[in-house]
Amino acid sequence: MSLDLGSNFSKFESTFEAEKPVPNYTVGITLHKNEGESKLNDKAGYYLHWEKIDDAFVGEGIVLDPKIVQRSVAHKSETPDQSNLLVVTKPQKKLTYYAGFAWQKSGQIQTKNDWEKLLQKKAQMVANPLVITIK
Repeated sequence: MSLDLGSNFSKFESTFEAEKPVPNYTVGITLHKNEGESKLNDKAGYYLHWEKIDDAFVGEGIVLDPKIVQRSVAHKSETPDQSNLLVVTKPQKKLTYYAGFAWQKSGQIQTKNDWEKLLQKKAQMVANPLVITIK
């Protein structure tokens, strides 16, 4: 796990080995009391949740390469902290994804649209990684 200075997203890299093939790997975030809004974007590879906690809104999200996504779901439960936004991925030896958040009181974002723009920007960065060649 790593977090670049100034980034809203931690990078997670998990390596898996299994004796038998596994059907998938799943990453997710909690939807807490299930009072917010979720948006699942399998095509672009970003997933957002926007909710009010106490007196301010918080955006939470996941970004990953859309080519590895099998499906996604916002699982809702009546029990607090058992609702989750889940992204099911194709199995691979190394799974890389980004998860993060932004808080309205930080001044960085004010609306769900602001948060979605940050997720879209990160998804574009994941889809088009910077490549530097030194000769």
